[in-house]
Amino acid sequence: MKLELLQRLRISSAFSGYSSTYNTANTETGSSASDSLRIPLIGTGLTIDWGDGNVDTGVTSSEASPASHTYSTSGIYTVKVSGGLTQVKYDGNSARDKTKLIDISQWGSIAWTSFNSAFMGCSNVEGSYTDTPNLSGVTDMYRMFFGASIFNSPMNDFDMSNVQTIREIFRSASAFNQPIGSWDTSNLTDIVGMFLFASSFNQPINSWDVTNISNITWLFYKADDFDQDISSWNIVNINGAYQTYNQKSITTTRYDEILIGWEATLQAAHPSGAGYSNGFAIHFNSEYTAGGAAATAKASLISNFGLTISDLGAFNSFVSTYDTTNTE
Repeated sequence: MKLELLQRLRISSAFSGYSSTYNTANTETGSSASDSLRIPLIGTGLTIDWGDGNVDTGVTSSEASPASHTYSTSGIYTVKVSGGLTQVKYDGNSARDKTKLIDISQWGSIAWTSFNSAFMGCSNVEGSYTDTPNLSGVTDMYRMFFGASIFNSPMNDFDMSNVQTIREIFRSASAFNQPIGSWDTSNLTDIVGMFLFASSFNQPINSWDVTNISNITWLFYKADDFDQDISSWNIVNINGAYQTYNQKSITTTRYDEILIGWEATLQAAHPSGAGYSNGFAIHFNSEYTAGGAAATAKASLISNFGLTISDLGAFNSFVSTYDTTNTE
């Protein structure tokens, strides 16, 4: 018995594929029955250990025809996949059993090719993984965790150096609030709506390289908790910022920092606006400090660089001093 257990532990520890856990009882309209499971794996020659003693080999799985299995009873099962796996794509589709996925246990050594809409709509998924995915062949992470409303697992160590789009990656991922400031964003071209409705996110991302970004539309729309400094962002190539900060507020301090930092960046690249033609419109649901550097920077962004900036106006601080011993 002990030898058999040790052998199982060795096999488990040596597994280098993709591992995930499911609760088959988490059904919804359009999903499989409570004793069944569909997983939208994309790949060929797959070996799938369904976690109940059954193992399928030589499996081909696709979006149109996902891998499936029927258990003897409903319950929680950990499924291990190896072979020619390249993607997982729930794409918000109830027919792919998106609510049954409850944990990403291991990314494994899979040579992933895309995470486009991978866990979209997986409202019960968390991540107990301790490894990182191989993203060397991944450029697209569009809507990867869109609607993954309880997901809040570490991603800061992900190698993002080849990724180009993270558009809406955390849209409506309302619990996510993990550091991602260490990401290599040098190849990013699309971050539109990245934190749209990501109401808990409030981590520093000021060090990001956004040189190749041209559009920050909906970036922080309804990202209620976000109040971080992004004044160091190189906005020279940005030409679209529709509703970037709409339906959310940042403090006057943060807004001041952005005005001052962005104006300094544009001045350094295009003194007094010379040669700059990307003037964009942006709204801040915030106040800036009146009569100081922020006000001067805002005026310059408008007059020298052609930005259209709307906000809640200037904040005039009022300071008074009281002596509480002066009673009457």
